[in-house]
Amino acid sequence: MYMHIGACITLVMPGGEHVRWLCKAVEAETEDGTSINSRDDLIQLLRENTPQVKSIAFVPEGLIPLLRAALRGDDAAADEYAGLTEDM
Repeated sequence: MYMHIGACITLVMPGGEHVRWLCKAVEAETEDGTSINSRDDLIQLLRENTPQVKSIAFVPEGLIPLLRAALRGDDAAADEYAGLTEDM
């Protein structure tokens, strides 16, 4: 389940470089797969643990409307956009 939470994630590289990553949606789950669906539970998880970057995926511009529709839970719009992007 996605939570719509505005966030700025700051990554610090070993050489001192910084990356600030802005996002509007978060999906989080516990080690057993249970969804974390409150901001307070997410904050507690982040405070009690040191996160490591598992992966970073860049989304092609043409797929952003599909992702927005999916995050809104708008299945009809997501299906429509998916049909438009099949040839990408």
